[in-house]
Amino acid sequence: TWVWKRLADGSDNRNPRALLQLFFNAKTWEEKEQKRNPYEKTIIRPRALISSLEKVSQQALDALIQEEFPELEPLIACLKKLGRSPINSDEIPDDEALKLAIEVGLLSVYDEPKAGILRYKVPDLYLYGMGMTRKGQA
Repeated sequence: TWVWKRLADGSDNRNPRALLQLFFNAKTWEEKEQKRNPYEKTIIRPRALISSLEKVSQQALDALIQEEFPELEPLIACLKKLGRSPINSDEIPDDEALKLAIEVGLLSVYDEPKAGILRYKVPDLYLYGMGMTRKGQA
Protein backbone atom coordinates (compact mmCIF):
# COMPACT_ATOMS: atom_id res chain seq x y z
CA THR A 1 0.00 0.00 0.00
CA TRP A 2 2.83 2.38 0.83
CA VAL A 3 4.46 1.85 -2.57
CA TRP A 4 1.12 2.09 -4.40
CA LYS A 5 0.29 5.45 -2.80
CA ARG A 6 3.76 6.98 -3.21
CA LEU A 7 4.12 6.14 -6.90
CA ALA A 8 0.81 7.68 -7.94
CA ASP A 9 0.79 10.95 -9.83
CA GLY A 10 -1.83 13.63 -9.33
CA SER A 11 -4.24 11.79 -11.64
CA ASP A 12 -3.84 8.62 -9.54
CA ASN A 13 -1.94 6.90 -12.35
CA ARG A 14 1.16 4.77 -11.85
CA ASN A 15 3.78 3.68 -14.32
CA PRO A 16 6.02 0.61 -14.35
CA ARG A 17 9.11 2.77 -14.84
CA ALA A 18 8.80 4.33 -11.38
CA LEU A 19 8.16 0.94 -9.78
CA LEU A 20 11.25 -0.55 -11.42
CA GLN A 21 13.34 2.48 -10.40
CA LEU A 22 12.12 2.21 -6.81
CA PHE A 23 13.07 -1.44 -6.51
CA PHE A 24 16.39 -0.98 -8.32
CA ASN A 25 17.38 1.87 -5.99
CA ALA A 26 16.14 -0.06 -2.95
CA LYS A 27 18.17 -3.11 -4.00
CA THR A 28 21.30 -0.97 -4.41
CA TRP A 29 20.71 0.63 -1.00
CA GLU A 30 20.10 -2.77 0.57
CA GLU A 31 23.31 -4.25 -0.86
CA LYS A 32 25.37 -1.47 0.75
CA GLU A 33 23.49 -1.60 4.04
CA GLN A 34 23.60 -5.40 4.27
CA LYS A 35 27.41 -5.28 4.49
CA ARG A 36 27.27 -2.86 7.44
CA ASN A 37 24.12 -4.04 9.16
CA PRO A 38 22.87 -7.54 8.16
CA TYR A 39 19.10 -7.99 8.15
CA GLU A 40 17.57 -11.40 7.55
CA LYS A 41 13.83 -10.78 8.03
CA THR A 42 13.13 -9.58 4.48
CA ILE A 43 14.98 -9.20 1.18
CA ILE A 44 14.37 -5.46 1.11
CA ARG A 45 13.61 -3.67 4.36
CA PRO A 46 11.04 -0.86 4.38
CA ARG A 47 13.75 1.69 5.10
CA ALA A 48 15.34 0.88 1.72
CA LEU A 49 12.11 1.82 -0.05
CA ILE A 50 11.77 5.03 1.94
CA SER A 51 15.36 6.01 1.21
CA SER A 52 14.92 5.26 -2.50
CA LEU A 53 11.77 7.33 -3.00
CA GLU A 54 13.68 10.61 -3.23
CA LYS A 55 15.83 9.33 -6.12
CA VAL A 56 12.78 7.93 -7.89
CA SER A 57 10.99 11.24 -7.41
CA GLN A 58 13.92 13.13 -8.95
CA GLN A 59 14.06 10.69 -11.86
CA ALA A 60 10.30 11.00 -12.46
CA LEU A 61 10.50 14.79 -12.38
CA ASP A 62 13.48 14.82 -14.76
CA ALA A 63 11.65 12.52 -17.17
CA LEU A 64 8.55 14.70 -17.05
CA ILE A 65 10.53 17.84 -17.87
CA GLN A 66 13.20 16.54 -20.23
CA GLU A 67 11.27 13.89 -22.13
CA GLU A 68 7.76 15.24 -22.26
CA PHE A 69 6.88 18.71 -20.99
CA PRO A 70 9.75 21.23 -20.82
CA GLU A 71 7.14 24.01 -20.75
CA LEU A 72 6.44 23.08 -17.11
CA GLU A 73 9.89 24.26 -15.94
CA PRO A 74 8.76 27.78 -14.88
CA LEU A 75 5.88 26.34 -12.84
CA ILE A 76 8.19 23.77 -11.25
CA ALA A 77 10.63 26.56 -10.34
CA CYS A 78 7.74 28.39 -8.65
CA LEU A 79 6.74 25.24 -6.75
CA LYS A 80 10.32 24.66 -5.62
CA LYS A 81 10.45 28.20 -4.20
CA LEU A 82 7.28 27.56 -2.21
CA GLY A 83 8.82 24.38 -0.81
CA ARG A 84 5.68 22.75 0.56
CA SER A 85 2.42 21.16 -0.45
CA PRO A 86 -0.54 21.85 -0.44
CA ILE A 87 -0.27 25.17 -2.25
CA ASN A 88 -2.83 27.95 -2.14
CA SER A 89 -4.24 28.70 -5.58
CA ASP A 90 -3.22 32.37 -5.31
CA GLU A 91 0.47 31.40 -4.88
CA ILE A 92 0.88 30.04 -8.39
CA PRO A 93 -0.06 31.54 -11.76
CA ASP A 94 -3.37 30.38 -13.21
CA ASP A 95 -2.24 29.81 -16.79
CA GLU A 96 -1.81 27.09 -19.40
CA ALA A 97 1.11 25.55 -17.46
CA LEU A 98 -1.15 25.04 -14.44
CA LYS A 99 -3.79 23.34 -16.59
CA LEU A 100 -1.11 21.13 -18.15
CA ALA A 101 0.36 20.29 -14.73
CA ILE A 102 -3.04 19.06 -13.56
CA GLU A 103 -3.61 17.15 -16.78
CA VAL A 104 -0.28 15.28 -16.59
CA GLY A 105 -0.52 14.63 -12.84
CA LEU A 106 2.16 17.02 -11.56
CA LEU A 107 -0.54 18.70 -9.45
CA SER A 108 -3.97 17.69 -8.25
CA VAL A 109 -6.80 19.63 -6.69
CA TYR A 110 -6.63 19.35 -2.91
CA ASP A 111 -9.43 21.63 -1.77
CA GLU A 112 -12.32 22.60 -4.04
CA PRO A 113 -15.36 24.13 -2.37
CA LYS A 114 -18.27 25.47 -4.44
CA ALA A 115 -16.57 28.86 -4.76
CA GLY A 116 -13.60 27.42 -6.70
CA ILE A 117 -10.27 25.72 -6.19
CA LEU A 118 -8.50 26.89 -3.05
CA ARG A 119 -5.48 24.57 -2.93
CA TYR A 120 -3.45 22.15 -5.03
CA LYS A 121 -1.17 19.36 -3.90
CA VAL A 122 1.96 17.82 -5.36
CA PRO A 123 1.93 14.00 -5.26
CA ASP A 124 4.82 12.20 -3.55
CA LEU A 125 6.04 10.96 -6.93
CA TYR A 126 7.19 14.53 -7.69
CA LEU A 127 7.25 16.16 -4.24
CA TYR A 128 10.64 14.92 -3.07
CA GLY A 129 12.26 15.52 -6.46
CA MET A 130 11.42 19.21 -6.08
CA GLY A 131 12.80 19.31 -2.54
CA MET A 132 9.34 20.00 -1.16
CA THR A 133 7.73 18.85 2.09
CA ARG A 134 4.16 18.10 3.04
CA LYS A 135 2.36 20.54 5.26
CA GLY A 136 -0.28 18.88 7.41
CA GLN A 137 -1.88 15.73 5.98
CA ALA A 138 -1.76 16.56 2.26
